[in-house]
Amino acid sequence: MDLDLGRILDSMPGMVLSATPEGEIGFVNREWSDFAGLGGSVSDGPAWQAIIGPNELPDLVKQWKLIIASGEPGLMKTRLRRFDGQDRPCKFRCSPMRDDQGEVLRGYVIASEAADQETDQRTERQILDGIPAGIGVLTSTGELKAVNDHVVSYFGKSEEELTRCVSAEIVHPEDLQHVLDTVERAVTNGEAYDVELRFLGADGNYRWFQVRGKPLRDGRGSVFQWYVLHLDIDERKRAEEALRTSETNLRDNLNALPTTAWSTWPDGYVDFLNARWLDYSGSTAEQAGGFGWGDVIHPDDAGRLFNYWQTCLATGKSVDIEARMRRYDGEYRWFLFRADPLRDENGTIIKWFGIETRLLRHDGVYRWFQIRGLPLQDDSGTGVRWYSLLTDIDDRKGAEEELRRSEAFLADAQRVSKTGSFAWRVGSTKVTWSDETYRIFGFDPAEPVTLDLIRSRLHPDNVVTFEKVVDAAQREGSDFDHETRMVMPDQSIKFVRVVAHNERNKDGELELRGAVRDVTASRLAEEALSKARSDLARVARVTRR
Repeated sequence: MDLDLGRILDSMPGMVLSATPEGEIGFVNREWSDFAGLGGSVSDGPAWQAIIGPNELPDLVKQWKLIIASGEPGLMKTRLRRFDGQDRPCKFRCSPMRDDQGEVLRGYVIASEAADQETDQRTERQILDGIPAGIGVLTSTGELKAVNDHVVSYFGKSEEELTRCVSAEIVHPEDLQHVLDTVERAVTNGEAYDVELRFLGADGNYRWFQVRGKPLRDGRGSVFQWYVLHLDIDERKRAEEALRTSETNLRDNLNALPTTAWSTWPDGYVDFLNARWLDYSGSTAEQAGGFGWGDVIHPDDAGRLFNYWQTCLATGKSVDIEARMRRYDGEYRWFLFRADPLRDENGTIIKWFGIETRLLRHDGVYRWFQIRGLPLQDDSGTGVRWYSLLTDIDDRKGAEEELRRSEAFLADAQRVSKTGSFAWRVGSTKVTWSDETYRIFGFDPAEPVTLDLIRSRLHPDNVVTFEKVVDAAQREGSDFDHETRMVMPDQSIKFVRVVAHNERNKDGELELRGAVRDVTASRLAEEALSKARSDLARVARVTRR
Protein backbone atom coordinates (compact mmCIF):
# COMPACT_ATOMS: atom_id res chain seq x y z
CA MET A 1 0.00 0.00 0.00
CA ASP A 2 1.42 3.39 -1.01
CA LEU A 3 1.62 5.89 1.83
CA ASP A 4 1.07 9.60 1.28
CA LEU A 5 3.59 11.47 3.48
CA GLY A 6 1.46 14.59 3.48
CA ARG A 7 -1.59 12.70 4.75
CA ILE A 8 0.52 11.07 7.45
CA LEU A 9 1.82 14.44 8.66
CA ASP A 10 -1.68 15.93 8.53
CA SER A 11 -2.90 13.21 10.87
CA MET A 12 -0.20 13.87 13.50
CA PRO A 13 -1.41 15.55 16.75
CA GLY A 14 0.94 18.49 16.55
CA MET A 15 2.24 21.23 14.29
CA VAL A 16 4.77 19.84 11.78
CA LEU A 17 6.80 21.50 9.04
CA SER A 18 9.72 20.58 6.82
CA ALA A 19 12.35 22.96 5.45
CA THR A 20 15.51 22.87 3.39
CA PRO A 21 18.92 23.33 5.01
CA GLU A 22 18.80 26.93 3.76
CA GLY A 23 15.59 27.52 5.72
CA GLU A 24 13.02 27.47 2.91
CA ILE A 25 9.74 25.88 4.06
CA GLY A 26 8.70 22.89 2.02
CA PHE A 27 5.60 21.78 3.90
CA VAL A 28 3.38 22.60 6.91
CA ASN A 29 0.71 20.17 8.07
CA ARG A 30 -2.97 20.86 8.62
CA GLU A 31 -2.72 21.54 12.39
CA TRP A 32 -0.07 24.19 11.79
CA SER A 33 -2.15 25.66 8.98
CA ASP A 34 -5.19 25.78 11.22
CA PHE A 35 -3.17 27.46 14.01
CA ALA A 36 -1.93 30.12 11.59
CA GLY A 37 -5.24 30.41 9.71
CA LEU A 38 -3.75 29.31 6.35
CA GLY A 39 -6.61 26.99 5.42
CA GLY A 40 -5.34 23.41 5.09
CA SER A 41 -1.87 21.95 4.71
CA VAL A 42 0.53 23.93 2.56
CA SER A 43 3.36 22.63 0.39
CA ASP A 44 5.99 24.97 -1.08
CA GLY A 45 3.57 27.81 -0.82
CA PRO A 46 3.73 30.39 1.94
CA ALA A 47 6.70 32.51 2.81
CA TRP A 48 8.18 32.41 6.29
CA GLN A 49 6.50 35.71 7.10
CA ALA A 50 3.09 34.05 6.75
CA ILE A 51 3.92 31.76 9.67
CA ILE A 52 6.62 33.55 11.68
CA GLY A 53 6.53 37.21 12.60
CA PRO A 54 9.06 39.31 10.62
CA ASN A 55 10.84 40.39 13.82
CA GLU A 56 11.44 36.78 14.85
CA LEU A 57 12.50 35.48 11.44
CA PRO A 58 16.23 36.43 11.23
CA ASP A 59 17.09 34.92 14.60
CA LEU A 60 15.04 31.78 13.89
CA VAL A 61 16.77 31.20 10.53
CA LYS A 62 20.14 31.61 12.26
CA GLN A 63 19.24 29.01 14.90
CA TRP A 64 17.94 26.68 12.20
CA LYS A 65 21.19 26.78 10.24
CA LEU A 66 23.20 26.07 13.39
CA ILE A 67 21.14 22.94 14.09
CA ILE A 68 21.39 21.75 10.48
CA ALA A 69 25.16 22.32 10.51
CA SER A 70 25.53 20.25 13.68
CA GLY A 71 23.51 17.41 12.17
CA GLU A 72 21.98 16.78 15.60
CA PRO A 73 18.44 17.35 16.92
CA GLY A 74 17.92 20.71 18.58
CA LEU A 75 15.44 23.06 20.23
CA MET A 76 14.42 26.53 19.06
CA LYS A 77 12.15 29.10 20.67
CA THR A 78 10.19 31.76 18.83
CA ARG A 79 6.73 33.32 18.58
CA LEU A 80 4.04 32.17 16.10
CA ARG A 81 1.25 34.46 14.98
CA ARG A 82 -2.06 32.75 15.67
CA PHE A 83 -5.07 33.04 13.35
CA ASP A 84 -6.55 35.66 15.71
CA GLY A 85 -3.48 37.89 15.34
CA GLN A 86 -1.91 37.08 18.72
CA ASP A 87 1.78 36.16 18.87
CA ARG A 88 2.19 33.02 20.98
CA PRO A 89 5.47 31.64 22.40
CA CYS A 90 6.27 28.27 20.85
CA LYS A 91 9.01 25.64 21.05
CA PHE A 92 10.38 23.97 17.91
CA ARG A 93 11.88 20.49 18.20
CA CYS A 94 14.05 20.06 15.11
CA SER A 95 15.58 16.93 13.60
CA PRO A 96 17.71 16.80 10.39
CA MET A 97 17.07 14.02 7.81
CA ARG A 98 20.14 12.58 6.02
CA ASP A 99 20.67 10.62 2.82
CA ASP A 100 22.75 7.42 2.55
CA GLN A 101 25.95 9.45 2.35
CA GLY A 102 25.11 11.35 5.55
CA GLU A 103 24.28 14.63 3.84
CA VAL A 104 21.37 16.59 5.35
CA LEU A 105 18.51 16.75 2.84
CA ARG A 106 16.04 18.68 4.92
CA GLY A 107 14.86 19.12 8.45
CA TYR A 108 11.58 18.39 10.20
CA VAL A 109 10.09 20.45 12.99
CA ILE A 110 7.43 19.63 15.55
CA ALA A 111 6.14 22.81 17.19
CA SER A 112 4.16 23.18 20.39
CA GLU A 113 2.78 26.20 22.16
CA ALA A 114 4.95 27.11 25.18
CA ALA A 115 3.62 28.08 28.59
CA ASP A 116 2.54 31.67 28.78
CA GLN A 117 4.95 34.34 29.91
CA GLU A 118 3.24 34.86 33.23
CA THR A 119 3.74 31.21 34.16
CA ASP A 120 7.41 31.39 33.12
CA GLN A 121 7.92 34.49 35.23
CA ARG A 122 6.35 32.84 38.27
CA THR A 123 8.62 29.83 37.84
CA GLU A 124 11.68 32.03 37.45
CA ARG A 125 10.74 33.97 40.58
CA GLN A 126 10.33 30.77 42.60
CA ILE A 127 13.76 29.62 41.48
CA LEU A 128 15.40 32.93 42.43
CA ASP A 129 13.76 33.02 45.87
CA GLY A 130 14.80 29.42 46.51
CA ILE A 131 18.51 30.17 46.08
CA PRO A 132 20.14 30.56 49.56
CA ALA A 133 21.96 33.77 48.61
CA GLY A 134 21.14 37.23 47.34
CA ILE A 135 20.29 37.38 43.61
CA GLY A 136 19.79 40.47 41.48
CA VAL A 137 18.69 40.74 37.84
CA LEU A 138 20.00 43.72 35.86
CA THR A 139 19.21 45.11 32.45
CA SER A 140 21.78 44.98 29.67
CA THR A 141 22.95 48.44 30.74
CA GLY A 142 23.28 47.54 34.43
CA GLU A 143 20.03 48.92 35.91
CA LEU A 144 18.36 46.78 38.58
CA LYS A 145 15.25 44.92 37.37
CA ALA A 146 14.50 42.44 40.13
CA VAL A 147 15.90 40.88 43.32
CA ASN A 148 15.06 37.79 45.31
CA ASP A 149 13.74 37.60 48.88
CA HIS A 150 17.24 37.37 50.41
CA VAL A 151 18.17 40.79 49.04
CA VAL A 152 14.87 42.31 50.19
CA SER A 153 15.35 40.84 53.68
CA TYR A 154 18.96 42.04 54.08
CA PHE A 155 18.39 45.63 52.97
CA GLY A 156 14.94 45.93 54.55
CA LYS A 157 13.61 47.56 51.38
CA SER A 158 11.01 46.42 48.88
CA GLU A 159 12.00 45.42 45.36
CA GLU A 160 10.51 48.66 44.04
CA GLU A 161 12.49 50.72 46.58
CA LEU A 162 15.71 48.93 45.66
CA THR A 163 15.23 49.59 41.94
CA ARG A 164 15.04 53.32 42.74
CA CYS A 165 17.93 53.17 45.24
CA VAL A 166 21.33 54.60 44.26
CA SER A 167 24.54 52.75 45.07
CA ALA A 168 25.76 55.43 47.48
CA GLU A 169 22.85 54.62 49.82
CA ILE A 170 23.83 50.97 50.37
CA VAL A 171 27.56 50.65 49.51
CA HIS A 172 30.27 51.62 52.00
CA PRO A 173 31.86 54.94 50.99
CA GLU A 174 35.35 53.41 50.92
CA ASP A 175 34.20 50.75 48.43
CA LEU A 176 31.83 52.84 46.28
CA GLN A 177 34.14 54.14 43.56
CA HIS A 178 35.86 50.79 43.05
CA VAL A 179 32.48 49.06 42.71
CA LEU A 180 31.13 51.64 40.25
CA ASP A 181 34.26 51.39 38.11
CA THR A 182 34.18 47.58 38.13
CA VAL A 183 30.51 47.33 37.12
CA GLU A 184 30.82 50.03 34.45
CA ARG A 185 33.82 48.28 32.91
CA ALA A 186 32.03 44.91 32.95
CA VAL A 187 28.85 46.29 31.32
CA THR A 188 30.87 48.11 28.67
CA ASN A 189 32.91 45.02 27.76
CA GLY A 190 30.18 42.44 28.39
CA GLU A 191 32.51 40.56 30.77
CA ALA A 192 31.76 38.85 34.08
CA TYR A 193 32.95 40.63 37.22
CA ASP A 194 33.84 39.67 40.79
CA VAL A 195 34.19 42.32 43.49
CA GLU A 196 34.24 42.44 47.30
CA LEU A 197 32.40 45.27 49.06
CA ARG A 198 30.45 46.22 52.15
CA PHE A 199 26.65 46.58 52.01
CA LEU A 200 24.64 48.53 54.58
CA GLY A 201 22.02 46.20 56.09
CA ALA A 202 18.61 46.93 57.55
CA ASP A 203 20.16 46.82 61.05
CA GLY A 204 22.42 49.76 60.23
CA ASN A 205 25.60 47.67 60.10
CA TYR A 206 27.87 46.99 57.15
CA ARG A 207 28.71 43.44 56.16
CA TRP A 208 31.20 42.18 53.61
CA PHE A 209 29.86 40.57 50.43
CA GLN A 210 31.42 38.99 47.39
CA VAL A 211 29.40 40.15 44.38
CA ARG A 212 29.68 38.21 41.13
CA GLY A 213 27.97 39.38 37.95
CA LYS A 214 27.51 37.25 34.84
CA PRO A 215 25.97 38.38 31.53
CA LEU A 216 23.15 36.42 29.85
CA ARG A 217 23.24 36.49 26.04
CA ASP A 218 20.64 35.88 23.35
CA GLY A 219 21.05 33.77 20.22
CA ARG A 220 22.97 36.58 18.51
CA GLY A 221 25.47 36.78 21.37
CA SER A 222 24.21 40.12 22.65
CA VAL A 223 23.85 40.72 26.39
CA PHE A 224 20.19 41.23 27.23
CA GLN A 225 20.41 41.00 31.03
CA TRP A 226 22.72 40.27 33.97
CA TYR A 227 22.46 37.90 36.92
CA VAL A 228 24.28 39.05 40.07
CA LEU A 229 25.08 36.82 43.06
CA HIS A 230 25.60 38.29 46.56
CA LEU A 231 27.64 35.99 48.87
CA ASP A 232 27.94 37.00 52.53
CA ILE A 233 31.67 36.72 53.37
CA ASP A 234 31.67 38.91 56.48
CA GLU A 235 32.88 36.15 58.83
CA ARG A 236 35.68 35.23 56.44
CA LYS A 237 36.77 38.87 56.12
CA ARG A 238 36.74 39.33 59.88
CA ALA A 239 38.81 36.17 60.29
CA GLU A 240 41.28 37.47 57.70
CA GLU A 241 41.48 40.81 59.51
CA ALA A 242 42.04 39.04 62.83
CA LEU A 243 44.79 36.99 61.22
CA ARG A 244 46.42 40.12 59.80
CA THR A 245 46.26 41.78 63.23
CA SER A 246 47.73 38.68 64.83
CA GLU A 247 50.55 38.58 62.30
CA THR A 248 51.22 42.29 62.83
CA ASN A 249 51.41 41.76 66.59
CA LEU A 250 53.67 38.76 66.05
CA ARG A 251 56.00 40.77 63.83
CA ASP A 252 56.07 43.58 66.41
CA ASN A 253 56.95 41.05 69.10
CA LEU A 254 59.64 39.47 66.93
CA ASN A 255 61.09 42.90 66.22
CA ALA A 256 61.21 43.58 69.96
CA LEU A 257 63.11 40.36 70.72
CA PRO A 258 66.78 40.82 71.68
CA THR A 259 67.70 38.22 69.06
CA THR A 260 67.34 37.62 65.34
CA ALA A 261 64.19 36.00 63.94
CA TRP A 262 62.63 35.32 60.53
CA SER A 263 59.76 33.50 58.87
CA THR A 264 59.30 31.69 55.56
CA TRP A 265 56.52 30.29 53.45
CA PRO A 266 56.28 26.48 53.08
CA ASP A 267 58.65 26.52 50.11
CA GLY A 268 61.37 28.20 52.15
CA TYR A 269 60.87 31.68 50.70
CA VAL A 270 61.82 34.19 53.42
CA ASP A 271 59.00 36.71 53.82
CA PHE A 272 60.06 38.35 57.09
CA LEU A 273 63.31 39.26 58.85
CA ASN A 274 63.10 41.09 62.14
CA ALA A 275 64.89 44.35 62.90
CA ARG A 276 67.57 42.58 64.93
CA TRP A 277 68.45 40.32 61.98
CA LEU A 278 68.67 43.25 59.57
CA ASP A 279 70.64 45.46 61.96
CA TYR A 280 73.05 42.66 62.81
CA SER A 281 73.75 41.51 59.24
CA GLY A 282 73.85 45.02 57.77
CA SER A 283 71.46 43.84 55.03
CA THR A 284 68.15 45.25 53.91
CA ALA A 285 64.96 43.20 53.81
CA GLU A 286 65.06 43.37 50.03
CA GLN A 287 68.61 42.00 49.90
CA ALA A 288 68.18 39.13 52.35
CA GLY A 289 64.49 38.34 51.77
CA GLY A 290 63.23 35.58 49.51
CA PHE A 291 66.28 33.46 48.76
CA GLY A 292 68.73 36.35 49.08
CA TRP A 293 70.34 34.75 52.16
CA GLY A 294 71.84 32.22 49.76
CA ASP A 295 74.24 34.86 48.43
CA VAL A 296 76.60 34.28 51.38
CA ILE A 297 76.90 30.52 50.67
CA HIS A 298 79.86 29.23 48.62
CA PRO A 299 78.73 28.57 45.01
CA ASP A 300 79.99 24.97 45.19
CA ASP A 301 77.86 24.31 48.30
CA ALA A 302 74.75 26.41 47.62
CA GLY A 303 72.84 23.83 45.56
CA ARG A 304 73.50 21.02 48.01
CA LEU A 305 72.55 23.14 51.03
CA PHE A 306 69.41 24.45 49.33
CA ASN A 307 68.28 20.88 48.49
CA TYR A 308 68.71 19.88 52.13
CA TRP A 309 66.61 22.87 53.22
CA GLN A 310 63.86 21.94 50.76
CA THR A 311 63.92 18.35 52.02
CA CYS A 312 63.49 19.59 55.58
CA LEU A 313 60.49 21.72 54.58
CA ALA A 314 58.85 18.99 52.51
CA THR A 315 59.53 15.88 54.60
CA GLY A 316 60.81 17.04 57.97
CA LYS A 317 63.91 14.82 57.68
CA SER A 318 66.85 15.63 59.89
CA VAL A 319 69.56 17.77 58.34
CA ASP A 320 73.30 17.39 59.03
CA ILE A 321 75.38 19.11 56.37
CA GLU A 322 78.54 21.15 56.08
CA ALA A 323 78.86 24.18 53.81
CA ARG A 324 81.02 27.24 53.39
CA MET A 325 79.78 30.75 54.14
CA ARG A 326 81.41 33.95 52.91
CA ARG A 327 82.81 36.45 55.33
CA TYR A 328 82.56 40.22 54.83
CA ASP A 329 86.09 40.31 53.42
CA GLY A 330 85.30 37.60 50.87
CA GLU A 331 86.83 34.67 52.77
CA TYR A 332 84.78 31.46 52.95
CA ARG A 333 84.66 29.44 56.17
CA TRP A 334 83.17 26.01 56.87
CA PHE A 335 80.01 25.63 58.95
CA LEU A 336 77.94 22.73 60.23
CA PHE A 337 74.17 22.94 59.65
CA ARG A 338 71.90 20.66 61.69
CA ALA A 339 68.10 20.36 61.93
CA ASP A 340 65.89 17.92 63.85
CA PRO A 341 62.07 18.18 63.67
CA LEU A 342 59.73 17.22 66.50
CA ARG A 343 56.79 15.07 65.39
CA ASP A 344 53.49 13.98 66.89
CA GLU A 345 52.24 10.40 66.94
CA ASN A 346 51.04 10.77 63.33
CA GLY A 347 54.44 11.85 62.08
CA THR A 348 53.38 15.48 61.60
CA ILE A 349 55.92 18.17 62.50
CA ILE A 350 54.55 20.04 65.50
CA LYS A 351 57.51 21.78 67.14
CA TRP A 352 60.90 23.39 66.64
CA PHE A 353 63.74 22.24 64.45
CA GLY A 354 67.25 23.51 65.16
CA ILE A 355 70.46 24.23 63.28
CA GLU A 356 73.74 25.76 64.41
CA THR A 357 75.80 28.00 62.18
CA ARG A 358 77.63 31.30 62.06
CA LEU A 359 76.29 34.46 60.43
CA LEU A 360 78.26 37.26 58.83
CA ARG A 361 77.80 40.42 60.85
CA HIS A 362 77.80 43.82 59.16
CA ASP A 363 81.36 44.47 60.40
CA GLY A 364 82.66 41.34 58.68
CA VAL A 365 82.86 39.16 61.83
CA TYR A 366 81.28 35.70 61.81
CA ARG A 367 79.47 34.60 64.97
CA TRP A 368 77.79 31.32 65.83
CA PHE A 369 73.98 31.23 65.99
CA GLN A 370 71.49 28.58 67.00
CA ILE A 371 68.50 28.67 64.65
CA ARG A 372 65.18 27.17 65.65
CA GLY A 373 62.17 27.05 63.30
CA LEU A 374 58.52 26.35 64.00
CA PRO A 375 56.07 25.47 61.19
CA LEU A 376 52.71 27.26 61.37
CA GLN A 377 49.93 24.91 60.24
CA ASP A 378 46.30 25.37 59.28
CA ASP A 379 43.36 23.28 60.53
CA SER A 380 44.18 20.46 58.10
CA GLY A 381 47.77 20.20 59.32
CA THR A 382 49.24 21.75 56.19
CA GLY A 383 52.21 24.03 56.72
CA VAL A 384 51.40 27.59 55.69
CA ARG A 385 54.63 29.28 56.80
CA TRP A 386 57.66 28.87 59.06
CA TYR A 387 58.79 31.03 61.99
CA SER A 388 62.39 30.86 63.16
CA LEU A 389 64.39 32.17 66.11
CA LEU A 390 68.15 32.89 65.93
CA THR A 391 70.12 32.95 69.20
CA ASP A 392 73.70 34.22 69.41
CA ILE A 393 75.73 31.30 70.87
CA ASP A 394 79.16 32.43 69.74
CA ASP A 395 80.51 32.69 73.30
CA ARG A 396 79.20 29.21 74.09
CA LYS A 397 80.69 27.81 70.90
CA GLY A 398 84.02 29.41 71.81
CA ALA A 399 83.92 27.74 75.23
CA GLU A 400 83.02 24.42 73.59
CA GLU A 401 85.95 24.76 71.19
CA GLU A 402 88.33 25.48 74.07
CA LEU A 403 86.99 22.42 75.89
CA ARG A 404 87.48 20.24 72.81
CA ARG A 405 91.02 21.56 72.40
CA SER A 406 91.81 20.86 76.06
CA GLU A 407 90.42 17.35 75.74
CA ALA A 408 92.53 16.78 72.64
CA PHE A 409 95.65 17.99 74.47
CA LEU A 410 94.84 15.71 77.41
CA ALA A 411 94.33 12.71 75.13
CA ASP A 412 97.68 13.36 73.43
CA ALA A 413 99.42 13.75 76.78
CA GLN A 414 97.92 10.50 78.05
CA ARG A 415 99.09 8.59 74.98
CA VAL A 416 102.63 9.94 75.23
CA SER A 417 102.91 9.34 78.98
CA LYS A 418 100.97 6.06 78.93
CA THR A 419 98.69 7.48 81.60
CA GLY A 420 94.94 6.96 81.53
CA SER A 421 92.20 8.45 83.69
CA PHE A 422 89.09 7.01 85.30
CA ALA A 423 86.08 7.91 87.46
CA TRP A 424 84.12 5.60 89.75
CA ARG A 425 80.98 6.59 91.63
CA VAL A 426 81.51 4.89 94.95
CA GLY A 427 78.80 2.37 95.72
CA SER A 428 78.13 1.47 92.09
CA THR A 429 79.80 -1.03 89.80
CA LYS A 430 80.07 1.30 86.81
CA VAL A 431 83.47 2.82 85.99
CA THR A 432 84.24 5.47 83.36
CA TRP A 433 87.57 5.24 81.50
CA SER A 434 89.50 7.42 79.10
CA ASP A 435 90.67 5.98 75.78
CA GLU A 436 94.22 5.53 77.09
CA THR A 437 92.97 3.52 80.07
CA TYR A 438 91.23 1.15 77.65
CA ARG A 439 94.52 0.75 75.78
CA ILE A 440 96.44 0.05 78.99
CA PHE A 441 93.98 -2.65 80.09
CA GLY A 442 93.62 -4.00 76.55
CA PHE A 443 89.80 -3.82 76.43
CA ASP A 444 87.51 -2.75 73.58
CA PRO A 445 86.28 0.86 74.18
CA ALA A 446 82.77 -0.30 73.25
CA GLU A 447 82.71 -2.69 76.22
CA PRO A 448 81.16 -1.30 79.43
CA VAL A 449 83.67 -1.18 82.31
CA THR A 450 82.74 -2.84 85.61
CA LEU A 451 84.67 -3.89 88.71
CA ASP A 452 84.26 -7.52 87.64
CA LEU A 453 85.84 -6.74 84.27
CA ILE A 454 88.82 -5.17 86.05
CA ARG A 455 89.19 -8.20 88.37
CA SER A 456 89.31 -10.50 85.34
CA ARG A 457 92.50 -8.78 84.18
CA LEU A 458 94.37 -8.79 87.55
CA HIS A 459 97.17 -11.19 88.47
CA PRO A 460 95.77 -13.83 90.88
CA ASP A 461 98.27 -12.77 93.57
CA ASN A 462 96.96 -9.16 93.46
CA VAL A 463 93.18 -9.78 93.62
CA VAL A 464 93.01 -9.80 97.44
CA THR A 465 94.92 -6.51 97.68
CA PHE A 466 92.59 -4.95 95.05
CA GLU A 467 89.54 -5.99 97.08
CA LYS A 468 90.98 -4.36 100.22
CA VAL A 469 91.65 -1.10 98.38
CA VAL A 470 88.11 -1.00 96.94
CA ASP A 471 86.56 -1.84 100.33
CA ALA A 472 88.51 0.93 102.06
CA ALA A 473 87.45 3.47 99.43
CA GLN A 474 83.79 2.52 99.88
CA ARG A 475 83.86 2.54 103.70
CA GLU A 476 86.19 5.41 104.45
CA GLY A 477 86.25 7.42 101.22
CA SER A 478 90.02 7.41 101.45
CA ASP A 479 92.51 8.18 98.69
CA PHE A 480 94.96 5.53 97.58
CA ASP A 481 98.18 4.97 95.65
CA HIS A 482 98.42 1.33 94.60
CA GLU A 483 100.55 -0.72 92.23
CA THR A 484 99.35 -4.01 90.79
CA ARG A 485 100.00 -6.54 88.07
CA MET A 486 97.78 -7.57 85.14
CA VAL A 487 97.83 -10.69 83.00
CA MET A 488 97.27 -9.66 79.38
CA PRO A 489 95.58 -11.85 76.72
CA ASP A 490 99.02 -12.92 75.40
CA GLN A 491 99.94 -14.00 79.00
CA SER A 492 102.44 -11.18 79.32
CA ILE A 493 102.63 -9.35 82.63
CA LYS A 494 101.90 -5.62 82.80
CA PHE A 495 102.60 -3.43 85.83
CA VAL A 496 100.28 -0.48 86.50
CA ARG A 497 100.19 2.22 89.16
CA VAL A 498 96.77 3.53 90.23
CA VAL A 499 96.50 6.85 92.07
CA ALA A 500 93.06 8.21 93.10
CA HIS A 501 91.31 10.64 95.41
CA ASN A 502 87.69 11.05 96.52
CA GLU A 503 85.46 14.13 96.11
CA ARG A 504 81.78 14.97 95.91
CA ASN A 505 80.19 15.47 92.47
CA LYS A 506 77.49 18.06 91.66
CA ASP A 507 74.81 15.71 93.03
CA GLY A 508 76.65 15.33 96.34
CA GLU A 509 77.66 11.75 95.62
CA LEU A 510 81.13 10.44 96.51
CA GLU A 511 83.18 9.87 93.39
CA LEU A 512 86.66 8.37 93.06
CA ARG A 513 88.76 9.98 90.33
CA GLY A 514 92.25 9.01 89.43
CA ALA A 515 94.93 8.03 86.97
CA VAL A 516 96.31 4.72 85.74
CA ARG A 517 99.91 4.63 84.51
CA ASP A 518 101.62 1.80 82.68
CA VAL A 519 104.91 1.37 84.63
CA THR A 520 105.91 -1.95 83.07
CA ALA A 521 109.01 -0.53 81.38
CA SER A 522 110.33 1.07 84.55
CA ARG A 523 109.58 -2.03 86.63
CA LEU A 524 111.36 -4.28 84.14
CA ALA A 525 114.28 -1.81 84.07
CA GLU A 526 114.45 -1.85 87.86
CA GLU A 527 114.41 -5.65 87.88
CA ALA A 528 117.15 -5.75 85.25
CA LEU A 529 119.24 -3.26 87.24
CA SER A 530 118.72 -5.23 90.42
CA LYS A 531 119.76 -8.44 88.68
CA ALA A 532 122.82 -6.74 87.23
CA ARG A 533 123.85 -5.49 90.66
CA SER A 534 123.37 -8.96 92.10
CA ASP A 535 125.46 -10.51 89.37
CA LEU A 536 128.18 -7.90 89.86
CA ALA A 537 128.29 -8.54 93.59
CA ARG A 538 128.62 -12.28 93.03
CA VAL A 539 131.48 -11.76 90.58
CA ALA A 540 133.22 -9.51 93.09
CA ARG A 541 133.00 -12.14 95.82
CA VAL A 542 134.42 -14.84 93.55
CA THR A 543 137.30 -12.57 92.52
CA ARG A 544 138.32 -11.83 96.14
CA ARG A 545 138.74 -15.49 96.80
